[in-house]
Amino acid sequence: MADPVTDPVADQVDPAIDPVDPPADPTDPPADPADPKDPAAARAAYEARQAKKRADELERELAGYKRREEDARKEKMTQAQKLQEERDLLANENAQLKIENLRASVGAELKLPPALTAVLVGSDRESMMAHGEELAKLVSRPRVGNPTDPPRGDGNKRIYKRSELRADVKLASSPEVALAAREGRITDD
Repeated sequence: MADPVTDPVADQVDPAIDPVDPPADPTDPPADPADPKDPAAARAAYEARQAKKRADELERELAGYKRREEDARKEKMTQAQKLQEERDLLANENAQLKIENLRASVGAELKLPPALTAVLVGSDRESMMAHGEELAKLVSRPRVGNPTDPPRGDGNKRIYKRSELRADVKLASSPEVALAAREGRITDD
């Protein structure tokens, strides 16, 4: 039998042409099938594989850039949404504080007790005033200066009797007695 003839050149790999040949990619364009041992065809096939690798690397790099850009856009959008939510919360709190302030001023103006001031209803001053006036009608206010209910507060304000004012016309026409009449500090005998 004859020994098979082997080509010593075909078994050698030229490191300048194909230093490390990775496993064949099924999508790689085949070398010239007519002459697989042609060095020009092998070089063209190698360059095609290298170009394909570089294109794949660039596509992955581009995909990474796009992903990072999208993440940054989402982060900015999320930050904008957070700011918008915080703005809405502050606007609601501001509106509530304005209503509470208005409620307190209407209650003080109508001299309502704090318990009734807290239940004033309305979105504007006029509606709160109308509701407050209705509540004020329900609150019984003690008359200051009645014999059973002496004046409170400033103890040096004098209470006048009608008989005393009838006797002294000059005293009856004084501004102090007029103020006492408005405050209810004139009693019957």
